[in-house]
Amino acid sequence: TSRSASHVAQPRAKCQVGERFMRMRLLVACLTSTFLAAVPVPRVDPSPPPPPPPPPSPPPPPFIITWAAGAAAVAQPLAPFDLPWDPEPLPRNWLTQFSAPLEDPAGQPPNCAAAKTALVGDGGFGRTNNALKEFMHLLEFAASRPASNLTVVVATDRIKKYFPPHLFDWDPLKSWVCISQDGPPPGTLELHESLFHIYYWDRRGHGQDYDEKKYPARGVFGVVEKYPPQQPWVDYHWLHGKVFAQLLLRPRGPLRAGVDAIIRKHGPRYVAIHLRQLEGQCHKRARRERVRITREDLGREVTPEDICLASDEYLAAALAKDRVPREWPILILHDGQPLSVARVPQLIKRFGAVDVNATEPLVAMLLLAKSSYLVGNPGSTFSVNMADIRRASGASEASTTLQFGSYWGA
Repeated sequence: TSRSASHVAQPRAKCQVGERFMRMRLLVACLTSTFLAAVPVPRVDPSPPPPPPPPPSPPPPPFIITWAAGAAAVAQPLAPFDLPWDPEPLPRNWLTQFSAPLEDPAGQPPNCAAAKTALVGDGGFGRTNNALKEFMHLLEFAASRPASNLTVVVATDRIKKYFPPHLFDWDPLKSWVCISQDGPPPGTLELHESLFHIYYWDRRGHGQDYDEKKYPARGVFGVVEKYPPQQPWVDYHWLHGKVFAQLLLRPRGPLRAGVDAIIRKHGPRYVAIHLRQLEGQCHKRARRERVRITREDLGREVTPEDICLASDEYLAAALAKDRVPREWPILILHDGQPLSVARVPQLIKRFGAVDVNATEPLVAMLLLAKSSYLVGNPGSTFSVNMADIRRASGASEASTTLQFGSYWGA
């Protein structure tokens, strides 16, 4: 009997344990649900989905210059060059100190009404830049004549075509030279010379490449002056730059307003690139020894293509060499020839340059002259003449790619 009772007790004990376990599970579930019900659940308002991430920034142009590296990191950036309008008039004898004995110690302005000789340039040779050089040579010749033979330059229709008198103030030039805009003054002796010969008149001669058969004239108006022994040291690029500045840097009316508007928009400091193909002759005339950018700067030999088209590598090397501030915008001035036109969008894409569309040569000249940094073409006298203005006005050698005193024709 006892044995059968123990067999009955074991299942009952197991049932009691199972019941207790179930009761505990129910208790835990009840407590959990009670706790969760007591915890406040924050209300979540529906909101718009987050905005999509911004697109990645485009990579910088590959040839933006970071010149502050290595030794250049402690160097100062290029000092800005500012070329003002309206230069001071020159004294009477500023030119004769180079070419003739002083005959007017008082230095008074010439009495143009007493002029005895009038210089007239005949014919035509070239366009705007040639006319500028011809006019400059006429003024230089007249101002270097003896005071006893006061000479006046006649501004012919050709000169006035390219340099309209209403756009320039030439009155201050009376301090050192006489100009007549109404033909030869009555009673003067008229001397005529072809503008071709006047253009090539040069006291320094024409160098090793001078073709005497092709260009036989070494003087003008019957006066031959070649390598005057008393002035072998004269820097004619500086001298000519002084005359160019007197002629060009007093613009007025719409010419000055137009140039000022471009400079206000992009300046006041800017880099000017001058693209000139010279009717297909640039590769023959643009020599690497006439620019300051060297093999060491570029990492290879400088080529005529680098110079004529301002190649990416050449321009990057120039801006880095002279530590041109990156914030200076780059303005493009070009001749409209196919190679130049094709290069413009490349410079815009690679350097963020701006094509100012200066189709008027006088505007282009003045923008080149007034630039803070000039990337010029040494095979182009257009570039060279503007570089001469800058040099004669105090620009540093580092403010241009051109090698001072080593231009085409020098």
